[in-house]
Amino acid sequence: MEKYDVVIIGGGAGGLFAANVIAAGGNKSICVIEANARVGKKLSATGGGRCNLSNTGVMAGAYGNAAFAEYAVKTFDTDRIRKMFKDLGLLTKVEDGRVYPYSESAATVIDVLRGVFDENNGIVLKTGYRVINIQKSSLYEQNDTLKRKNGEDCQNAGLNAVANVPIKERNFHRNKGAEFDIRKASGGRYSNAKTVHDGKAGAESGCMVTVGIGQGANAKTVHDGKAGAESGYILTAAGDGQARVEIAADKVILATGSPAGGGLDSSQLYVTLGHTAYRFVPGLAPLVTERGLIKGLSGLRAYAEAEFEGERERGEIQFRDFGVSGIAIFNLSAKAARRGINSGVLTIDFMPEYDVKTVKTLILTPNLDIFGILRRPIAEAVLRSARAAQQLEKPNGEVCGGVPSVCGVHGDIRNNTNSDARSDAYGDTNSGVRGDIYDDICGDARGNVYGGVLEKNAQKTQAAALRADIEADAEAVARVIKGFKLTVTGGSDMSLAQTANGGLNVNEFDDKTMQSRICKGLYAVGECLDTDAPCGGFNLHWAFASAATAAFDIIGKTVGE
Repeated sequence: MEKYDVVIIGGGAGGLFAANVIAAGGNKSICVIEANARVGKKLSATGGGRCNLSNTGVMAGAYGNAAFAEYAVKTFDTDRIRKMFKDLGLLTKVEDGRVYPYSESAATVIDVLRGVFDENNGIVLKTGYRVINIQKSSLYEQNDTLKRKNGEDCQNAGLNAVANVPIKERNFHRNKGAEFDIRKASGGRYSNAKTVHDGKAGAESGCMVTVGIGQGANAKTVHDGKAGAESGYILTAAGDGQARVEIAADKVILATGSPAGGGLDSSQLYVTLGHTAYRFVPGLAPLVTERGLIKGLSGLRAYAEAEFEGERERGEIQFRDFGVSGIAIFNLSAKAARRGINSGVLTIDFMPEYDVKTVKTLILTPNLDIFGILRRPIAEAVLRSARAAQQLEKPNGEVCGGVPSVCGVHGDIRNNTNSDARSDAYGDTNSGVRGDIYDDICGDARGNVYGGVLEKNAQKTQAAALRADIEADAEAVARVIKGFKLTVTGGSDMSLAQTANGGLNVNEFDDKTMQSRICKGLYAVGECLDTDAPCGGFNLHWAFASAATAAFDIIGKTVGE
């Protein structure tokens, strides 16, 4: 059996950084175990391949569970992380507050970080292996299982460890088939919870019991508020087509991140040792919306301000076939996920610098209309939304068969929009309007414009009709430009997410060391902990800062060194 001072599970940003810091500051043997065939797979895709490492605006308040993140991000702030990378051989630069490698290539970062591996010096990388079990080595040697006092009573009672808690509740709940709730009594979100100890329910703060997963499972551990004596751990890892291997370690760092973007959820490894975890849900991710109003917009980007369930973000928005994405949407999605919200109304302001009155004035300015302000497909979507919001009447009282009163637009955009958008926008016109000529030309313009050939005088007539219609309904159009509404039907699947909300309960880890409060010698860093942040390098900074915090504790290095 191989034996190492430190085993790091996960060869991503946090795991690689921790390995480098430990190797540089202590005479420790290290093994990094990575499930993929190569390390840094997700790291290589960050920042569009440029690898946005950090941000000059990093502060504890940007993170979920800010009190827990505060020590690490203050101790290892942006300047210090940049210096640590420079010491490792990577030069960085800052653009608009975002920190990038000077090479602007994620490959450079990965090359620097994986340069630490040297089997001759006891720093080993194992790729293609996934850790499937961790147990205390003393118990392994005894060929025994973890038991707690009066464990048989708990087994008979059918107590269950409640992992994968719905993010909306952010608290423990009754698992399917469970007969009791098991809660933590000390502070924070669990302050009102009871504690189970010595086989009985009580209210003693700091005492925690975790038992086996599944009804009737054997009880696992008991914890009296202090980490127990360090005895080391045995890890079992399995690879595709390879025999299982067992590796012994004095200390273990879990740095597996989250299942976002094709990653893995390995939190269960620590749950079986007494920890609790929240179910992962997409964090920085697209939002799935109704498709009618955005059909034909896929791939288009716009700078806008978006509001969703009381939260606002300004930045780039990108339309997708199924909904919307982009930095502003990702940040809104992450905030909503932490609150357990995945549906509602998304409001997009395409001209956030202006108020409704100014927008109205601009679209009425001579020689300037909505198509000179917004990209044509987006402008068309705004007009469709105006139609959906209210049946706008023509000055003569005619309602245009279910299409917007800005009817003059249709001939003008006939040759400038794809057929999907066209049919979606005007497929519900009344039967008296010719569908093959874009479903409507209101009033006298119809016969002149579509006599079979589009003539110059007809174009002028149509342009005049468009101007007249916009002038008549400028207030309504301006309101939609400032408040384009889409119904959000849910979040995207995890494969499209950049990060995830959820993970190991931070109350069970020491914020100044990242060490488990339950099992001495166990550490967790990065996204596998229930901490997340906005786009812009904040999440990678957390991976590096938390990894450095754990590494310093392992090698006995003080913050000032």
